[in-house]
Amino acid sequence: MENVANQNILFSRCCYEWLKQKEDSVKASSYYNYKYSIEKHILPILGQKNLAELEKYDFRDFIKNKKESIISSKKLRGNQFEETEDVNLKTLITKLKSILNYTTRKYNVIFNLDGLSGIHSNQNEVEIFSEKDFKKLSKYLLDSNNLRDFSQMKYPGKEKDTCYYEISDGQHFFKDYLTKKNGIVSEGWKGLNIQSVFIPTTEMLSHSKGFLAMNQKYNMPFDETQIDIIVNASLPETKKVSQSCEIILKEISDVINGKVVQEDDTFYIVKNDGRKIDFSLEAEGMRKLGLLWKLIRNGLLEKDSVLLWDEPEANLNPELYPLVANILLALQKNGMQIFLATHSYNFAKYLEIRRTEKEQVLIHNLYRNDLGKEIMSVSAYKMEDLEPNHIMMADNQLLDEVYNM
Repeated sequence: MENVANQNILFSRCCYEWLKQKEDSVKASSYYNYKYSIEKHILPILGQKNLAELEKYDFRDFIKNKKESIISSKKLRGNQFEETEDVNLKTLITKLKSILNYTTRKYNVIFNLDGLSGIHSNQNEVEIFSEKDFKKLSKYLLDSNNLRDFSQMKYPGKEKDTCYYEISDGQHFFKDYLTKKNGIVSEGWKGLNIQSVFIPTTEMLSHSKGFLAMNQKYNMPFDETQIDIIVNASLPETKKVSQSCEIILKEISDVINGKVVQEDDTFYIVKNDGRKIDFSLEAEGMRKLGLLWKLIRNGLLEKDSVLLWDEPEANLNPELYPLVANILLALQKNGMQIFLATHSYNFAKYLEIRRTEKEQVLIHNLYRNDLGKEIMSVSAYKMEDLEPNHIMMADNQLLDEVYNM
């Protein structure tokens, strides 16, 4: 470690040294994200302090400063909700602690990090809105009929439980942290009659021959989602689909080299040259695209419907990730709500980098807490902003092995 006079070293120097160290070990997008966060949120408050000052600094003051800036940046003006502060406090604290740990190792200084502990999404988190603003926005959403029965989203429950939720009507957005167990009462939403489709990980159309008839007579070892996908794919085609869906159908047809048909409970891909190939003889990735083609052609993936897809990347050639990402973004742009579960960094990243300003792709990370008993969550608009991020950790570990780092 370097033996230097701590009062002569500014923290801004340590931040840029930490950045330089990261530049060669992380993706370029991660590096610029780190640089942006440091220069916008850390340096204005701590950058001009020397290390001797920071040894005595109470970092609770830093958190308080950022909380105040978040609150002051979120305002309601008429029916327009404005948000200018773009910081995830928990992610920012993680970056700051990493820089401080680096500084400790290099310059042999000890910081009091107690003030940076315990940043969680609970009743002690940032109060995003005043009570007045909260009531004003909820009244707007109710009056605009964009959300049904807002009052049913809260109900009294166990005193020790905590809930965090976000509400948006597409243009306006707010968050709430509750100290009791509050949440969406599912019964209050059943009357909305929203069409939804769930695509399970297991490919089912190649097993369709006589499947539904047997399921009515016997107890089959399949869950309802696997049965439902055969039912949905077996529905008759609509007389016509929207122009945007026609474009998607053509893109899929070009890849599978044909169209999907069903005859006598069996699915086939009729190739462009007239050959009829049994679905079970196609590669599973092609079957997955064929299923998507059939669901669109049957009119199930239209505006105001919901698609839930478990691991769309499973058994799919990675070369097709961009195509599937583009299709999903196009469906979302048409007015669909889409929920995906993925373990693939590449697939998730394609969704992130190929979205347009209009398409709002939000990435959620679910993980267990340190005790392994509670499911936690964190959300971000970029993969690099998710902490912890086990998908990226696995990718980085592989790269370290490849380059013997």
